[in-house]
Amino acid sequence: MARIHEILGIEPGETAVFQSYEPMEKRNIRINEVGKVEFQAFHTGEWYVINVSTLCYIIDHPESIIRKPRLTEKQIELLKALLLFSFHYLAADMNNSLFAYGDLPERSQFCWYCSFNVLIVGEAKKELLPLAPWDATKPLDIIQTLKDAGVEV
Repeated sequence: MARIHEILGIEPGETAVFQSYEPMEKRNIRINEVGKVEFQAFHTGEWYVINVSTLCYIIDHPESIIRKPRLTEKQIELLKALLLFSFHYLAADMNNSLFAYGDLPERSQFCWYCSFNVLIVGEAKKELLPLAPWDATKPLDIIQTLKDAGVEV
């Protein structure tokens, strides 16, 4: 198997989104079973091998690849449990305290604010903190994260 998956950070068969150098153009991409990078045509849904210049662009601009989040079974279980209690967002404060929020919180200099929240501790914190670190520019949207990972919500 070719090692292009190591360069691009996507596994063979995994679909990711490529934010093209063309304004507002996004395309699904994947690595096929023989190691070739393919894109999905908008109009037919068929997969075609990417041309060399586009592949070079993708390699030179790895930030242009939008990967589906890879969640563990435990993370999925915990996020679904938070949804059951009407918590829709997850964010850590400057001291790495992790909170779940019912409404979209606002960020201050040291923490996130929202009246409906709960502190997450123990094993749940250990599992979920990597998903919502303090340096994130916005809180984790639990529903969108699960959907992006292919989990039915």
